[in-house]
Amino acid sequence: MTKIVVHPGWNWARGAPKKQVFDIAMLQLDHLLQQPTVQLARNTARRSSTISLYGWGVTEPDSTSTGLPLRLQQLDTRVTAPSRCADIGLSAGEICTDNPSSTDGSCYGDSGGPALATIDGVPQLVGSASRTANEFCGTAPAVYTSSPDFRDWIYHVARTGSAT
Repeated sequence: MTKIVVHPGWNWARGAPKKQVFDIAMLQLDHLLQQPTVQLARNTARRSSTISLYGWGVTEPDSTSTGLPLRLQQLDTRVTAPSRCADIGLSAGEICTDNPSSTDGSCYGDSGGPALATIDGVPQLVGSASRTANEFCGTAPAVYTSSPDFRDWIYHVARTGSAT
């Protein structure tokens, strides 16, 4: 990696939901990866949309150093009502994801991990993990930055390498 480009409006939830959080960054790599890519979705994931969350975060909610998975974790869930994330502030450019069994969900180490929706048979990026509504992971919904809402900024950074 040669560069990290953080969104110029980033303010890590200070003032949310009154202020937009802009919890998004881009990485510039020093070489091409020989990995499959995922398309950026054109539209924001709507309420009740089925999505898959992926991450390497802890699997035991009361631990930040143990319970790390040896394999990438996947959780199939849905986008839920914004009111479910009201406790942690949901601002423009974000989606609220459900925790289907009240024990599964994003946790420490999952930040930045993708939320994918299959659209017309093609997996597409609809979000990246930002924060959870509770210190005990999986017991409350999580906020994901809505990648399509930052489409123009993402393309600008990809073209220029600059945040502005």
